[in-house]
Amino acid sequence: MKFNKLCATLIASSATLTSWQVHAMSEAPVPISDDYKAMTFNIRDKEPSIDAGNEIWKNRFGSVIRSIQANQPDFVGTQEGYHSQLQSLDTGYHHIGGKIGVSIIELWNNTETKLGDDYARIGQGDDGLTIGKHNAIYYNKTRFEILEKGNRWYSFKGLKDNALAAAVEKGIAEIAINVGTKIAPILKNIAIDFAEFENRMFTYAKVLDKGTNRELWLFNTQMYENKRPEDAAHSLVVTAARTFAINQLRKFMFEKAMVDGQLQPVVLMGNFGANYLNLPMSIALSALENGQAINDDYFRLNARWWALGTLPDDSESYHAFGNIAGQFGKPVYPVDWTYSGGKDAEGTDFRRIKSIIDKNKYLGYANGEEVFPSDHYPIVSEYTFTSE
Repeated sequence: MKFNKLCATLIASSATLTSWQVHAMSEAPVPISDDYKAMTFNIRDKEPSIDAGNEIWKNRFGSVIRSIQANQPDFVGTQEGYHSQLQSLDTGYHHIGGKIGVSIIELWNNTETKLGDDYARIGQGDDGLTIGKHNAIYYNKTRFEILEKGNRWYSFKGLKDNALAAAVEKGIAEIAINVGTKIAPILKNIAIDFAEFENRMFTYAKVLDKGTNRELWLFNTQMYENKRPEDAAHSLVVTAARTFAINQLRKFMFEKAMVDGQLQPVVLMGNFGANYLNLPMSIALSALENGQAINDDYFRLNARWWALGTLPDDSESYHAFGNIAGQFGKPVYPVDWTYSGGKDAEGTDFRRIKSIIDKNKYLGYANGEEVFPSDHYPIVSEYTFTSE
């Protein structure tokens, strides 16, 4: 009888141990490192009515996934993607859907790789739901834990915490302009057409590095698009709107990330719609808050070119699927880039190591051809904590 009980106990213990071993083996170890890598990536919204060939989302979403996997970033800030596009990246299956918010999986269109195994994501559409374009933040879910997250919408009277409030304010402004220009037609010469400005917002998160117990702040945004770059007056209005929004973003970042007078580590990813030589925008982003500022990662990469007032011809980040052809003149500058700065709780500097533009093509289908992931190249920046 005692022998039978002993055997039963040993079997139960063995089963428990085996179960624990399987569980332990199934969880990837948390990396411990002072180094981090961030990618900003405008994946381009899908436009079924005008997209053709390798511009079609179904033909290129595998390339987006593989470009991210090749660079192995800890964080990815994507811009423009609809809910269905992000689901394609998460699952590796093409999803039908777009501006209407419907997302239907196509099980027969599988690119045989996905982000969902390694990354989780946060973020809402710019409409406040899942219908609009997202400024999503993907993060390595093994290494990081979300401590805080949210979204904010730019508006004329300060940031809003929901899309509806921003839209109502914009609508009131449109009505006021329409009424004003009818009463005094001369105002048309200086009136701003608010209808041209789409909702713009940013997604943010405070993350915990589970390996080092360090905390970092992440921000991802897309600025207003200049739909009439040939119109100098309109371009000035767009620059003013971008600069106004960037000021709101910078102040919010410092309010969130400042602790006891010291800026915590911050990474800002984004498609800014204009290059960093746009002085109003650059000044707005780099302005001092409490004697501290965030730094332009790409500017520091090419500081020697700044001194010459130009950049090499391969510095563009927007390329129209390889068809840039000097559309904006020469040289062309990056419109996508990252900013960073801050110190950890011990006072160790969070610094950029290097930044690159990934201009590679990647496999679009599992057995297809290599294609450009998007009409923008992704920008990849590496960081470390150092006391040097």
